[in-house]
Amino acid sequence: GARFKTIALSFVLNVLLQKANHYMQMFDDNFELGKQGEELTIVVKDYQNNGILSSSGLSGGQQFMVSLALALGLADMAENMRSASDTLFIDEGFGTLSEDYLDNVMNCLETLHQRTGKRVGIISHVERLRERIATQIRVGKGKGNKACVVEIESDY
Repeated sequence: GARFKTIALSFVLNVLLQKANHYMQMFDDNFELGKQGEELTIVVKDYQNNGILSSSGLSGGQQFMVSLALALGLADMAENMRSASDTLFIDEGFGTLSEDYLDNVMNCLETLHQRTGKRVGIISHVERLRERIATQIRVGKGKGNKACVVEIESDY
């Protein structure tokens, strides 16, 4: 029982890593996600420095890219399920990215939308994203303690 479960989970993890690495390549081709031996532990291979990084050895931007790649990989795996959604929301993390990584991530998300029709909602305060996102919903404080203002802006 336990051995079968480990084999099945290892198979699923391999599929997830394959799909997530597709996105990691778009973000930064110096990194690849893998397993540590036969364990079900995810490691980050750093080809630039010929090493394996632990999650504590990653910068904030690198942690964000790994998380996003895994989330997009999971979304790809869920495509064949009945309840699969064509919308993914990302809450923050963009502020940890350098300018180059931000461009790579946004290019990847734009390509994802063009290729698959998936929509990605980004919840962020990063000003640099405003020029890259065609449709924006801004929520701000209104008058009084309970009121808020919602503005929708679209370049379409």
